[in-house]
Amino acid sequence: MVGSSLPPGFRFHPTDEELVGYYLNRRNEGLVIELEIIPGIDLYKFDPWELPEKSFLPSRDMEWFFFCHRDRKYHNGSRINRATKSGYWKATGKDRKIVCQSSSSVTGCRKTLVFYLGRAPFGGRTEWVMHEYRLYDNDTSQGSLSFKGDFALCRVMKRNELTLKKCENSSPEVSNEPLSNNVEISCQESYLGKGSCDTSITLGASPDFNRESSLKV
Repeated sequence: MVGSSLPPGFRFHPTDEELVGYYLNRRNEGLVIELEIIPGIDLYKFDPWELPEKSFLPSRDMEWFFFCHRDRKYHNGSRINRATKSGYWKATGKDRKIVCQSSSSVTGCRKTLVFYLGRAPFGGRTEWVMHEYRLYDNDTSQGSLSFKGDFALCRVMKRNELTLKKCENSSPEVSNEPLSNNVEISCQESYLGKGSCDTSITLGASPDFNRESSLKV
């Protein structure tokens, strides 16, 4: 297991752009991820308090990352089934677009969900929050954005009530998080090897993706 061999002081603090452009994109493309730090699980088989032990990351980080199948629907319909044994995940607010800073293209989106204990629609809200990341298809010939790949990437967190309300009320529709100032990061086209996206932020690093942008020791 990767988590047991992580060095002391290891921290995993990727930006939204890095989660979508590198980790989620490579998972959906079947490409190698340099450090297998994000396990793939059937996320909705577990209640949120069971998820930390499924993670490869130390529990003290209070954020846990997982790959899961993108659309888990009810057997007799098209609605996405996000129910667990003890409750359900409910979407809140608007989906947030993930924008590649160097090309200004939309590469994916982030959906915020809150876990409710009990059965819908009478469940009680808890402090568990999840960000579900999905990848957009670059082919916009159909005139609208469509989702790409079989997998989503989920970031699970436990937040206090104040932080939870702030998260729900202040989240903009477009994510353009600043990148780490000591790394380089290329846009999704570079990860895929498409085009000549030579607009990365470079500080004496190679043109390849630098995993130090996400892995801080």
